[in-house]
Amino acid sequence: MKALSGVVFVALIVWAFVLLGRVMNTPATAQAAVIDPMDTQYATPTFIITATPAPSPTIGYEATLFIAQATADEARRVNAQVTAAHEQVILSQLQLTADTEYRSYQVQSWTAAAGPTIIPLTATQQVFNNTQVAQGQSIVSGFLTATYQAPTQMAAIANIKETERFASVDRFIRVTFVLVIGVFLVSISIFALRWRPPEPKPEIDPQKETVVHMRKDNGQGSFSQTRAVVPCSPEQLTELAEMAVNGERKFGINRLEMQSNTFRSQRETLLKVRQWLIDNHFVIEDGGSIMLNTDGEEFLAQWFEMHKLPDEYAFEEELEVAI
Repeated sequence: MKALSGVVFVALIVWAFVLLGRVMNTPATAQAAVIDPMDTQYATPTFIITATPAPSPTIGYEATLFIAQATADEARRVNAQVTAAHEQVILSQLQLTADTEYRSYQVQSWTAAAGPTIIPLTATQQVFNNTQVAQGQSIVSGFLTATYQAPTQMAAIANIKETERFASVDRFIRVTFVLVIGVFLVSISIFALRWRPPEPKPEIDPQKETVVHMRKDNGQGSFSQTRAVVPCSPEQLTELAEMAVNGERKFGINRLEMQSNTFRSQRETLLKVRQWLIDNHFVIEDGGSIMLNTDGEEFLAQWFEMHKLPDEYAFEEELEVAI
């Protein structure tokens, strides 16, 4: 009991000296912080750098490095030798495989070359061979035909699909076309049955002269009537009257033949009209040319204005000639 008490007492003394030593070894700033805990709100923390222990060189490390480098070099050399040996084995296998395939190809070539030269031992075998050749050719021909006809078959399939797609529209168009054609043919038939060619109109010979009854009052209730034939049509007489009304007094044959609307290229008619005017004293002759006198001007002016002769003149009614 006394021994235990002594041990505890010694331990307490040792623990007291340890605490005293720690207090003595504490820095002054730490003691001040402990003794005076006054601190501000914006105190900047102080970082304490941890010291890195510097390695100390080992005695004989150069030899260790040399041994490690040599070991690594040996490992690489051994690995390269093993890899090269393995690749050599693979190359040998590939060479053997290629040689085997080449020999197999040679055998097949010899077989293909010798196949056609085989002579069957019996007639039955010959028949079999001929049959096989024919069948082989038929198969090859079928392959070629199928390849050649493939685009045509594809186009036919596409056409069938399109026809099936637009079948209803095609049917409608066909029916409509048949109906329209039917109506058209019926209309043509009805028109052909009811149509009659128009009767030709009677041709009337162009009037080349005009019969005139010239009536002249002699005074004291007497008059004289003369029948004359003007060798021109009423249209030509109207053109002469229009020229006279516009101040034309001379009727040149060359000018009328080239520039007139009704007397163009009709020299014979112009000569006849000229002579008629002279014979009826409607013009005055002047050195081969003619000039309208007062009676001629009055005659043509009345015809132009009224399209009829003065009271002392009268045309015979024109008769239509029916053919």
